[in-house]
Amino acid sequence: MAGIDPSLSATGMAWPDGSLETIKTKPADKDWRLVEIADTSDNGFIHQSPDLVVMEDLPRNAMHAGITGMVQGVIREKLQRHCIPYALVVPSTLKKAATGDGRADKKKMLAHYTQATSLVNKDDNQVDAFWLRQVGLALTGQEHHLADTSTLNKVKEPEGITWQL
Repeated sequence: MAGIDPSLSATGMAWPDGSLETIKTKPADKDWRLVEIADTSDNGFIHQSPDLVVMEDLPRNAMHAGITGMVQGVIREKLQRHCIPYALVVPSTLKKAATGDGRADKKKMLAHYTQATSLVNKDDNQVDAFWLRQVGLALTGQEHHLADTSTLNKVKEPEGITWQL
């Protein structure tokens, strides 16, 4: 199970072994940033072999949707090549699951991460990826750290996967 918070500047990854990673890219690298994200995520898929990836869905803000969509596209291409199913979670569902509040800000998401893990992590990209992985664990009937699973029935099952809520 892996969680991915796609972003052109800093994509957060939560891997099956519990490790967290951020793929940071520089604006000066322009479209090569997509190649870096694709290559790094591909390497993670090869070494971590997740059976499912839960990824944050596109934001509703039209300006950022196109940019995030490009990042999501290169990651989806790698998932297809590795035959890894994926599910998409909208930000409000993720926030509700992690904190009990669908409008939680980054500060609250970080605080709930610390509460759940007894660890401090100031990288909100990694923390969002952690919570996305937790959503996947909950959806597949595994132990998780979510505060509220009441809205997870909104998450569409990928082909070949049955949620165990």
